[in-house]
Amino acid sequence: MKAALARLEAWLAENAPPLRALLNPPASAADIAAFEAHTALGVPPELRRLYAVHDGEADGSDGIFGCQRWLPLQVVAEEV
Repeated sequence: MKAALARLEAWLAENAPPLRALLNPPASAADIAAFEAHTALGVPPELRRLYAVHDGEADGSDGIFGCQRWLPLQVVAEEV
C-alpha cells in the first residue's frame, strides 16, 4: 500500500503539484479509534494503512481521483 501511494505521490508531485497539496496529513491511531467508536464500525487493516498515510483530501477539493474526493475519516463518520 505504501509503495503504491508513494508512486502516486511522486507522479502528482511531478505532474500536478497543486493536486498533491490537497492530500491531508495522516490520520493518527487515535483518529481511527475515534472513528470506530463513533460509527461502531471496524476499520479493516488495508483501510487503516491507507488512512495512516493520508486522512483523505482537504476541504474544498473537487477530488484528485477522477473528480472523486477521498473523504477524511471525520467526513465519513458524519455520513454514516
